[in-house]
Amino acid sequence: MAHVDLFISDLHFSHSNIIKFERTRFESIQHHDNFLVEKHTHWYNKIIDLQKHHHDVTFYNLGDFGNLDYLYLWKQFPCKTVFLYGNHDKQRDYDRFAEVFDEVHFYPFYLSDRIIVSHHPQNVWPTQINIHGHLHGSIIDKINYVCCSADTRHYNPVSSFKLQKVFQQLPKHTYRFLQEPWRADEKILKRPQNDMVLYPNGHTNVEATIELLGDKYKK
Repeated sequence: MAHVDLFISDLHFSHSNIIKFERTRFESIQHHDNFLVEKHTHWYNKIIDLQKHHHDVTFYNLGDFGNLDYLYLWKQFPCKTVFLYGNHDKQRDYDRFAEVFDEVHFYPFYLSDRIIVSHHPQNVWPTQINIHGHLHGSIIDKINYVCCSADTRHYNPVSSFKLQKVFQQLPKHTYRFLQEPWRADEKILKRPQNDMVLYPNGHTNVEATIELLGDKYKK
């Protein structure tokens, strides 16, 4: 059975300021909340459809939930659910989140060595993807930052199918010596013996080091 992850963030149930600044399409906060309730029905049906096609589903909510009276909606989902705290979520409400979600996290975490899940955008390597929330009226203008805030995605969850397409556009991820994404920023504290070329600041001159190693590096 194949696995599919779904991601949504920043529902902001009953947060009246959200319709003043970004979600101005709604006439009132109740109009906004009613719309989100209807979207949960669509998400439920999406999960059912994926399961019918032999997919195991995990649904991630990346924070800023809002009015906890609407938590019952997430309890209805027939799949594994994971909640990650946002800046508006209160630590004192942990038990209420834990009653509904299968997992609750306070901090960003790795879904794999190339996927970092967070509420706020995180600094990541060019070969990694950061799927995040928090932003509403803006996005990080880089292909490897995927914002799943509800309004930036037309209230449709981001799926791992989307992430697979992003990976196809990223540089190759490698840990081969001198090709690691962080290598050019590494500062050598103890100078190697005649096998590396360093800049005066101690950073590795990658191209010059590869030329120095010659055929030895190509093996």
